[in-house]
Amino acid sequence: MQNADYLLAKAEQCFELAREAERGLKSTADLSKMLSDLGHELMAKAVEVDAARDRARKPS
Repeated sequence: MQNADYLLAKAEQCFELAREAERGLKSTADLSKMLSDLGHELMAKAVEVDAARDRARKPS
């Protein structure tokens, strides 16, 4: 459940950034940086999940 909660929180951050962009509350550079940071966080989580899946598949 922890992974699902993490991904839901990241999705909400993406939606919030989109709302801020629509309202013109952030500059393009700020939005680009924030989206890049979110992308890096999601990529790190994907690697973590993939590694855990690989460990679970390996026979002991």
